[in-house]
Amino acid sequence: MNTKVATVLLAVILSLGLSHYAHAQRANPRVHEAVETLYETDYNGRAFTLFLGCFGALEGIGFGMWGIHKRPLGTDGAASTRHFASATLMAGMGFMQIMHGLLRFEERTVSASTAKKLLDDPALMASSGRLYLEHRAREAQTTRFWGATITTLQGLAASSVGLELLLSGDGEHTVQGSIVLAAGAIITGIGVIHYIGEPKAERIREHALEDAGGQRSVFVAPTLLDGPEHEVAPGLMIAGHF
Repeated sequence: MNTKVATVLLAVILSLGLSHYAHAQRANPRVHEAVETLYETDYNGRAFTLFLGCFGALEGIGFGMWGIHKRPLGTDGAASTRHFASATLMAGMGFMQIMHGLLRFEERTVSASTAKKLLDDPALMASSGRLYLEHRAREAQTTRFWGATITTLQGLAASSVGLELLLSGDGEHTVQGSIVLAAGAIITGIGVIHYIGEPKAERIREHALEDAGGQRSVFVAPTLLDGPEHEVAPGLMIAGHF
């Protein structure tokens, strides 16, 4: 084969192969859409996440500190041991709610920043988009579990305080016990619900990767072939996923 013709042919094959390969390397539309959704969710939901954490802490800190300070059902100025332990746990979990809210705020901030980098860089999206979805889903699962645990413990502690006041007290204690017990039951229910189901990041990941995994793809790349007279000739290699 003429050297010039071979050179031109090889250049054309390389151009075609690399262009097809670059096209195949672009992020799957489902993955791109999932990253975009997570970016909007995390970026816009940061402040609300922090607000929920602080709001959830009010019951724990408020009722807990009241129980520690007032020491209802106490004798000789000392609080009931079970009541004091439950009130202390309730207040502690209230402060943990604030910390959990701050950590979730930071988690969502970092997630949104990472998602923005992926959205701005198609090559980075193609290479790391799926990894980001996997990481975000696992992170959300862990955060949800510990949030559920903190909330459930806070609710159970409040229920214990309220139940003791309701059963062992009278008059004013009965009213106080009813209020604390009702609040504790609601908070316990909220905590338990969070053990059930999957966080939004996990649902988005599953939807994106299941759809992406089922799609067909074809890769075209340049290669060198052995000619009939053992000379090297340019060629194309085609591979695919079906």
